[in-house]
Amino acid sequence: MLLIGLTGSIATGKSTVSSLLSSPPYNLPIIDADLLARKVVEPGTAGYNAIVSYFGPTTPDLLLPSGPDMPENGPNGKGRPLNRPALGRRVFGDSPEVRKDRARLNSIVHPAVRKEMALAVLKAYVKGYRAVVLDVPLLFESQLDKYCGTVLVVGVKDPQIQMERLRARDPHLSAEDAENRVRSQGDVREKAERALERGDGRGVVVWNDGERRELEEQVREVFWKGVVEKQSPRWWGWWLWMCPPAAVVSALWNYWANLGVDRRWREKKEAERAKLLAYYVIRPKPALHLPILPVSGEPLHVPLSGEKCENLVKEIASLRAGFAELDAALARKKREHEAALKEQGRQRQKAEEEALKPSCHAEVETPREQWPLPPTPALTSATAMVGVSAGRPHVPITMRQRSAWAQVTMAARRCVPRRMTVPSH
Repeated sequence: MLLIGLTGSIATGKSTVSSLLSSPPYNLPIIDADLLARKVVEPGTAGYNAIVSYFGPTTPDLLLPSGPDMPENGPNGKGRPLNRPALGRRVFGDSPEVRKDRARLNSIVHPAVRKEMALAVLKAYVKGYRAVVLDVPLLFESQLDKYCGTVLVVGVKDPQIQMERLRARDPHLSAEDAENRVRSQGDVREKAERALERGDGRGVVVWNDGERRELEEQVREVFWKGVVEKQSPRWWGWWLWMCPPAAVVSALWNYWANLGVDRRWREKKEAERAKLLAYYVIRPKPALHLPILPVSGEPLHVPLSGEKCENLVKEIASLRAGFAELDAALARKKREHEAALKEQGRQRQKAEEEALKPSCHAEVETPREQWPLPPTPALTSATAMVGVSAGRPHVPITMRQRSAWAQVTMAARRCVPRRMTVPSH
């Protein structure tokens, strides 16, 4: 059985792809990590009690307010449900306190979700499914990609589209809250790069910047041609279902191969990070100093700690990615402008040819005295010779003028209509 890891970022279309794979012609079982995360923190569960005990003292609105429709002890007497927007404001952001709270929340929720996912995968294997989809937003961050035979990333190339979709889906979010939620799930373009690092068929990327119809076509193409048929043919799925030991061996080999992919990816990122930090590490300075312009107008040099230096490196990498996207957009605009200029040139040339075409093929009778004659060539320059022949002065012309005269004469003859009658003498 092929285990497909479906991931992406918020408002990139991951849920849309999940619904496509759960409907015909795919009919695959979907193990949604978000639904399982809601299940493991319902009132009365161990995850719910741990969240209330940790976040409750510092978050007064952690639980939904009581009222006519919400008893003090909740609908089932085990407690009021969690107020997810309030909890989200505590764990979505980039400050050290927020990262600490998010790590604590993940340590509570992730183990319970992993257990539920393992049970769901086992049930799908027993039922004989050819493949099963793990819908996990933080697939790489939670290290679940090591267990997947194929990783499918749904992303958008334009971050502005992602922000607009999120604000349209959740109107109650402010611009800052929406940006914090997007940042908390990582850069989807980096996830796409990490998926492609796995190799052909083992990592697939679907870009969802257009309409739903385009997304459906991409999913259909990459799923049947690039995922299932290569990684899990029908005969292989039947063999693994009939022979559980073979399925165990296949899972172990896949896990070992993914460990190698993960190691290469980390080494690549460490090399890039070392290249960015090379200037600050090689120099004998004990700390990085940046000039800051205070109110007085004179620059100060403030030392940066290791953590602040790492944050600076992340910002530099983000700026480099932004400039790369800007360069790509400018190159695309330049190509479009050049193509438009070429098209205008072709249309102008075609219009000129159409305008000249009737003048050379009009069938009219023109008297001989009105025939177009070549213009009289200009006199030669001071180097021309003026002489007398048989008592008549004459001006010789240059070879260039003779050639021009001949070309004009031939052009005039071509333009004479065929039905033109020439009077006889």
